Amino acid sequence: MIDTLRFRLEDFEIAKKHKLYIQPGAFDCDGESKNNLVLKVNNEEMLCAKAYHNDKLNVSLLSSLKDGEAMCFVQCSLPKFVSNNNLASLNFEQTNESLQGIQRELTEIGISADVYTSIITRLDVFKNIEVSKSYEYYSPIFQSLQMSRRKKRDYGTTYLYENSQREICIYDKIEEMKIKYKSEIDKYLNPVQLQSNVIRFENRLIKPASVKKGLGYGRIKYLLTEEGYGALEDNYYDTMKYEIFKLPSVGVEKIYIERDRLLSELTYFKNCSSYRYWLNKFFSHYGLLNIQQHISYEDFTDVVLEVRGINSNDNQARRIKSDIRKKWVDSKTQGTLFNSIENGVTQGHLYNELKEKMFSRVG
Repeated sequence: MIDTLRFRLEDFEIAKKHKLYIQPGAFDCDGESKNNLVLKVNNEEMLCAKAYHNDKLNVSLLSSLKDGEAMCFVQCSLPKFVSNNNLASLNFEQTNESLQGIQRELTEIGISADVYTSIITRLDVFKNIEVSKSYEYYSPIFQSLQMSRRKKRDYGTTYLYENSQREICIYDKIEEMKIKYKSEIDKYLNPVQLQSNVIRFENRLIKPASVKKGLGYGRIKYLLTEEGYGALEDNYYDTMKYEIFKLPSVGVEKIYIERDRLLSELTYFKNCSSYRYWLNKFFSHYGLLNIQQHISYEDFTDVVLEVRGINSNDNQARRIKSDIRKKWVDSKTQGTLFNSIENGVTQGHLYNELKEKMFSRVG
């Protein structure tokens, strides 16, 4: 499940014969150093601008704001320690094997440290879903998503939803590899893989605080316990459920005529709402869809606030905007699910497919 792992070594030593690249530091005319990194090599201090190593591991030694002493950060893709690419997901045992490989690689570079006591500063967890159609058929579903407190960016074959602590990235994995490896793609994917449709869902914890909050721990050693690895899996699936697959599965088969579409939509609202209010929610949904065809969310909220006589900067205005935003997005997403694709197949079928395969813990 893990792809990118970034961590900070707590205690480390650099051997006299190392493979780091060291950039000389800057000094003024009096020989005084200018914000240089204090690096200890074979227990002897030296001043430099920076030190790094980029190969299977990306190692960066940065200056501590506290005293200028070096902090060592290591970043890598775990799957690349058991394969030549990061397509396949690792299981618990393979994750352990990759971490052992990182420990050996650091020793080879000339850095002595205990990887397992290191502090995780970034963790990308993913699942690949092999789907029945090409990525563009699923794109409208991702386009309609609006996640809580995250900005959305559309890069064609990639959707990124981000804030300062976390990111969710959904993209066409095979297309991403074709772009990355270009003419050498045959070295990394076999003919069957090249023809497959694979959508990757990544949950990225990009700060130490978000790692600790999401998993309940912050050190690598806990990834090697069943409880710790289980917390990683639970955090991933909970995030997918809450942010992407929060709508109920769409109970439809094939839609050929408007009456059947109406039946499917009414059934959907009846199944996901309380008995007393499902028809009212259906009416509200269609009323909001009609409004969305004529006015933007921003203009609509401005009119509502004007009618209410509320200043747009008031706390009450922010609550109203948030409430409208949620209803606006949910209605748009629900409307998308009933759009026909081909031969009576709807976006709802594709949403159901993604949801079913996401929460299957096999593979």
